[in-house]
Amino acid sequence: MSHIVEFSISGLAGRKDVYSQVLDRHVNVFFGLNGSGKTSLLKILHSAMSGESRILRNVPFSSAEVKIYSITYDRILTRTIDKQLAGAEKEAEPESEAGVSDVMSSVQEYFALTTAIREGVPETTRFPQWEEEPTIPDRTAGSLSHRYLPTSRLYLGLRTIESQIISSRLGVLSEEVLDRCFAETLKHLWANYYSDVLTAVREAQEDGLASILKAVLSGRKQPKTSVQEIDLKTAYNRVTRFLARQGSPGILGSLEDFEKHYEENEQLRSVVNDIDEIERRIADATSPRDKLQSLIQEMFTGNKEVRFRDKSIDVITYDDENIGLSTLSSGEKHVLRILIESLLADSNSILIDEPELSMHVDWQKNLIRTMRQLNSEAQFILATHSPEIMADLSDDRIFRL
Repeated sequence: MSHIVEFSISGLAGRKDVYSQVLDRHVNVFFGLNGSGKTSLLKILHSAMSGESRILRNVPFSSAEVKIYSITYDRILTRTIDKQLAGAEKEAEPESEAGVSDVMSSVQEYFALTTAIREGVPETTRFPQWEEEPTIPDRTAGSLSHRYLPTSRLYLGLRTIESQIISSRLGVLSEEVLDRCFAETLKHLWANYYSDVLTAVREAQEDGLASILKAVLSGRKQPKTSVQEIDLKTAYNRVTRFLARQGSPGILGSLEDFEKHYEENEQLRSVVNDIDEIERRIADATSPRDKLQSLIQEMFTGNKEVRFRDKSIDVITYDDENIGLSTLSSGEKHVLRILIESLLADSNSILIDEPELSMHVDWQKNLIRTMRQLNSEAQFILATHSPEIMADLSDDRIFRL
């Protein structure tokens, strides 16, 4: 896990001076006019964290130094690159506001580059690499955990779709292909996230059942001081949920029956204590999903509901028809992608270019707060044109380019 501490960039977007900033651990917003270097800045930071420099070939800058704190190694790693080495610097295209054709072009270019990197295709011309200090024994310099969402974010991330697009004889991206790419990518991201949730749930159940079985088989009674006092109704509800999750929802009986056994049987109270711990761990593991479900329902309007399943995300109409993710509006798609990526970021940096794309101003005003509600441990680094995105932020979190 890692986050960016500070950076210094020479020649960013044609600047004569050095642009540098010390970043906040949690929220940082870069604000400026078109062509001021916001997108280039995020690309440089993403490149530094990924360790892949080829994505900077057309980015206007001369050199950069990025300091990244690695939680894993408990130290700051300094990564530097000089684009002018070996004649690598070339005239870069100016930044522009993202339009449909620009997004499609960037998607195709991104797919081609990432495929070449994955498959180890050699570069046709030499390009400088990131240098890292200090050197850590038994560690190969490479990607540090983070999330990166460019303006083309709706259509990035799934190799099978990438391959289809790259190999397309038409050489164009149809709306159908883009919609399929979005739906499959989001489904893939959610399945990856929720597999970790299910693992945490399974571990909680296994640990709890082992503790219960040990107590029952040993016949030993726990000291009263080690048994947490749980009121009757809470205990009954906890055990009811636990048994329902195990596939035996009807064996507990009524609250009155349970009350009699609970008051008289000290071993039962000990078992309930273990079950309470299981349910608490499961609630901790699933609470981000529940919070995401609640936030999305508050934001989305119309006769549909987004439901987060174990391995899929469904869009259900008022008559219970699943109409699919591809039917969502552009703004709804962007919100879903950004919020799910926020969950996946853990304690790492997440870099988002123009988060306001296709969003109503009310959504823009609440976006950072919503992301922070889902993940208070991540470092959010945003580049935006929108005053609404940063409306509730203090001045020390906003950097004008």
